[in-house]
Amino acid sequence: MKQETVTIESPEKIRFFYPIAKTGTRIGAYFLDILIQGLIIFLFVLLMAASGGLGLFFSTETAGHFTLMAAAFFYLIYFFLQWGYFSFFEIFKNGQSPGKRAMRINVIRSDGDPLDVSAVVVRNLLRAVDGFPMFHLLGGLVSMLDKRSRRLGDMVADTVVVHEISFDLKEPDFKTTLSTRSDWSPGIELMSKLNEEELYVIRRFLTDRHLLTPDRQKAVGEKLAARVKKRLNITQSFRDPILFLEAIYREHAHEDTE
Repeated sequence: MKQETVTIESPEKIRFFYPIAKTGTRIGAYFLDILIQGLIIFLFVLLMAASGGLGLFFSTETAGHFTLMAAAFFYLIYFFLQWGYFSFFEIFKNGQSPGKRAMRINVIRSDGDPLDVSAVVVRNLLRAVDGFPMFHLLGGLVSMLDKRSRRLGDMVADTVVVHEISFDLKEPDFKTTLSTRSDWSPGIELMSKLNEEELYVIRRFLTDRHLLTPDRQKAVGEKLAARVKKRLNITQSFRDPILFLEAIYREHAHEDTE
């Protein structure tokens, strides 16, 4: 029986229920990405033609080997584009290629850990196997049979493709008595922004932290602040992690209202 959702629990013990992307939705996203890749190849060929690079295939010395050389050349281009295209976007765009973004789906780790480079590399290298014998027939068949609609690459990399979920990102309830000044600013310019899931985790912690013991508040706050600093490439040190998290959250809220 097909599984409809996957439950992911964050290190802060907050559970997220993601609807698993159906095979048809993934196929739609894949074909959008193929169209984009086709456009990239077309532009690449035009650039080579304009620069004279295609002359190699039509020169007298290589005329007899043109078909073999052209096929090998464009197969290599296709392979590196397939692998590099998906790997690049999944690493730097939170598990979303342009096609996945259009279909509002993304790749996540089955255990809830952040999507790392090794998982992305493995799942995309195995596209060559999923593509056997053509048009990703093997990958599509496995996806239809698997209860989580995973292809072979997902199984080996321990990933799953899910639908995006939306969160209520209203300001945390600062009516609760806080021991810190919530109007403090860290004095740094954010070069990137957290995604909705990350902001949701911060809001839940800031709103409900009074339910935790002081030691637990400090431990979770420090761990969450360290993750946020790493995610945003912040190297500055801050003595109060909760003060830092409030400021980061308010900075995002401020940007969203501009």
